[in-house]
Amino acid sequence: MKMDRLEIVLGDDVNNINSENFLSKVEKAQCKEKDKKELIKSFENRRIPYVRNSGKYGLNTSLKNMKDNIETLTKIIIESNISISENDLVEYKPTDDICSVCNINKTTKLDINLKERIDSKYNFLFRGAEKSGFKNNGTSSSAICFECEFFNLMCLFYISLKRPVAFAYTNNLKEMKFANYKIMLDRKLSNDKGFYKKLVQDNISSLKIYDFNIDTNKGIILNFNSIVDYKALLKSIELIDSVDKYIFSRESATMKRIAKTMIKNNALISLKELLLSNIIVIKEGNGTRDIDKFSTYNNINEYLYCLYIVYGKEANKLFKSNSIYSKAGSRMSVHMDETRRKNFVFKILQMLKTNDRDGILQTIMHTLAAYNVPIEKGFVEGIMKSEEIELNTNIGLFLQELMKEGKKNE
Repeated sequence: MKMDRLEIVLGDDVNNINSENFLSKVEKAQCKEKDKKELIKSFENRRIPYVRNSGKYGLNTSLKNMKDNIETLTKIIIESNISISENDLVEYKPTDDICSVCNINKTTKLDINLKERIDSKYNFLFRGAEKSGFKNNGTSSSAICFECEFFNLMCLFYISLKRPVAFAYTNNLKEMKFANYKIMLDRKLSNDKGFYKKLVQDNISSLKIYDFNIDTNKGIILNFNSIVDYKALLKSIELIDSVDKYIFSRESATMKRIAKTMIKNNALISLKELLLSNIIVIKEGNGTRDIDKFSTYNNINEYLYCLYIVYGKEANKLFKSNSIYSKAGSRMSVHMDETRRKNFVFKILQMLKTNDRDGILQTIMHTLAAYNVPIEKGFVEGIMKSEEIELNTNIGLFLQELMKEGKKNE
């Protein structure tokens, strides 16, 4: 029974319905008789979703039997969780077999309806996805405990109500609830940053991601997607954070979407080139175009941060060892007014985009000499003989200090 249909018929009263007052609420509703009859029929034929052929929870049993089975199963689960001693399942004939889903609980020979247990498709939500025993119609014999059966049924309700596009499976129920309610209902990775950061911080044991395939006859089939690589995941989230802070002069939403797709596909070299090509922010007004010093300064910071994330220890080493560029930028900034500073930064960044080392060195050395700013040993080599990442880092540190001091002076 779909919530949207109920909301149309019952309006605000939809939040006050339960199994006891449902029929009376529908009868009093201001709607077409046809709609009322459909809702009443649906209510009287209600069963556990996706297991319509089940002899315990589907249409192959009466509504009363289904309710009795669910109540009995729920009572067993509650007692097994609050009792100090092991729950007494004598009437269900306990066996020495261990549940093949949780690998913890012992199973029983008899099912919840006191008939001999026969595995069916609804017991194989996870094992079936990994093809560890699910054959043909799911009638292969294996051991399933009552707790896993209950959990499976609750999962079917969750799928039916929330319609998630994927499912996160962990070894802990609290973690599983957190994972699925906080993140798996979202479709975009960009919306998942907070969850994944929390995931890493809490050191969740393991996280398997499944995609859903809902088949009319077979029910729910979970297709294994991946196991989360926490380190790679955290790296991606940090990059997405940086992209969100990046300021693009044009088509900002499109450019950020492209950047996040690159992150998702691990195309980090392309990401670096995209950010560098858009590092300068131009503002327009009164028929003029000028560099936006604050936005460009922000982008230089985020670009350096992305280098740090992508190249890790290598970039960190460069940041610590190449302070000569930060010092030179800081010293030069006190001699330059806003207009000269902006023109200088624009020119250097344009040359950095094309890897014009000769032009970069010539422009920087000429300006340093004009203001009589000294440089330390290794300054020239760090521009002319360095790898691309080192060149980008060095120039980034130089311009970062140049613009930072400029901001302070203003």
